[in-house]
Amino acid sequence: MILRFLPPAAVCLLFLTGCLKGDDQLKPEELNAAIEYAISSGTGGMAAQFDDVLIALQQAEAGKTVAIMRQCNTVLDSTVIRADTLWNLFYTYVFHWSYLLTCDAQDDPISFRFDYDGSGSFDAPRMSGSGQVNARYNVTGLSPSDNAYLYNGTYMREGNLQSKAGRQIAFSILTTVVLQDVRINKSNRKIISGSALLTVSGELSNGQGFNYEGSMIFPGNGSVTVTVNGRTFTFTL
Repeated sequence: MILRFLPPAAVCLLFLTGCLKGDDQLKPEELNAAIEYAISSGTGGMAAQFDDVLIALQQAEAGKTVAIMRQCNTVLDSTVIRADTLWNLFYTYVFHWSYLLTCDAQDDPISFRFDYDGSGSFDAPRMSGSGQVNARYNVTGLSPSDNAYLYNGTYMREGNLQSKAGRQIAFSILTTVVLQDVRINKSNRKIISGSALLTVSGELSNGQGFNYEGSMIFPGNGSVTVTVNGRTFTFTL
């Protein structure tokens, strides 16, 4: 009887678990955009760094000549700046690479480990953000008889995002991708196949936390299909 005279906000304070509205949670379109921008090459996401792995690998296994020796079993590092503007997308990041080409007794490559961390920002039509990224990949399939590289490893991107559409909410987010046998064509550097496990967690500016788990499939057509929170969507890498 008393509660009928209380304003809705007061009722919510008493029964908080039953008062979560749509505005208190991450909306599907916001979740989709956050995942896409963490992965897409257009915003400096995970797909853009796939090329960097191959650049470092090719530098390490340049060849066996008097002038250029294959850099086997030696940890190398570099600092690089990556920035690009494409139509209405922009990103800039500074990365620190650390990589190791493991070879056999004949200096033939067996595997390639590539670690990196960095920080930067991006701006896109639906969202902008900044933060840190780090990853550790193990690449095999280095024999000349292999037509594809095989990637396994973990990619993490953490930072703050600002939605530009709808309610224009700000939130912190951590996106983790665990690659599972992602095959990349040696000739054109395009993904042929593979999958990944996906975890997305964070907190909205209103203090409401979120946590989602999902999966990713790379069908080999330049896109990735993501299933998360009971929904499936596809975007271009």
